[in-house]
Amino acid sequence: MEVLRRSSKDLDALQRLKRLTRHLERPGIDGRPDRTPLPRADYQPYKLSQRLPGETVAAILAMYENGATTRQVGERFNLAHSSIIKLLRRYGVRVRRRGPRTANPKVSTTRPVADAGPVVSDSSPT
Repeated sequence: MEVLRRSSKDLDALQRLKRLTRHLERPGIDGRPDRTPLPRADYQPYKLSQRLPGETVAAILAMYENGATTRQVGERFNLAHSSIIKLLRRYGVRVRRRGPRTANPKVSTTRPVADAGPVVSDSSPT
């Protein structure tokens, strides 16, 4: 700070540095010098894996593996279906595709061609 005072003509910078130094030398609000935050009683973790106990995760996985959709599982446990998908992927469960599976996977999904009338052949016997 002394070097700045001697070599700088910027008095605002010197005053800011003095205020910062005084601020850093003060103890915390509650007298603690280390300034670590106090644990909050109302703290809830943000990460899904930290919020849910192991029994809940096991119940979610079992419900999904028994055929429930991610939206049904999410409604049951008050979670978003995207959170359920993330949880399933984290635990190595293969996520099913949306919609019901058909019994015959070779069913054609193409639209039928409209009937254009009788077929006329160029090679007609004369």
